[in-house]
Order: sequence, then structure tokens, then C-alpha cells
Amino acid sequence: MGVQGGTLENPNCLGDPERPDPAPGYLCIYPNEPELVNVSKTSEGLLSAEPHPLSNGRHGFKLVWSAAAPGSTQLYAVWAYRAP
Repeated sequence: MGVQGGTLENPNCLGDPERPDPAPGYLCIYPNEPELVNVSKTSEGLLSAEPHPLSNGRHGFKLVWSAAAPGSTQLYAVWAYRAP
């Protein structure tokens, strides 16, 4: 599991929101940068966003991110999974 361009980026998560290409057995999340609203980035320019599996990853995931400033925040993304 990984977030493309995030602090937990996974090298098995190739592609982008238009053409997601996860390696077999991986769930990958691809944030759509133009639609991010008030999402914090690290000093390296990575999104402060991390995926967390639910029920050992068998029943879903949640995505947690930090706001860059007080106020509302939005993160739109595409997710993709490729069976092993």
C-alpha cells in the first residue's frame, strides 16, 4: 500500500491518477494534485498523507493527511489494486 507522492510512497505504485499501474498484490493511492485543497507538504515536497489499512487491509483503508493551514482541507485521489 502506498500514496504516490506521499510520505509513504511505495516503489511498487507506478503510474499516475490518469494511468494507475500498481504492481501485482498492491493497493496504490494516486492523489490528484490539481484538486488538493490546503494539504500540507514536507520540506522534500511530499504530501503529508499516509494510508492505513482496515482489518489487515482486507476490508479497506483510510487516508490521513495534514492541513497546511487552519481551515477545511480536501484530497481527491484514485485508488487501484492489481490482484497477485
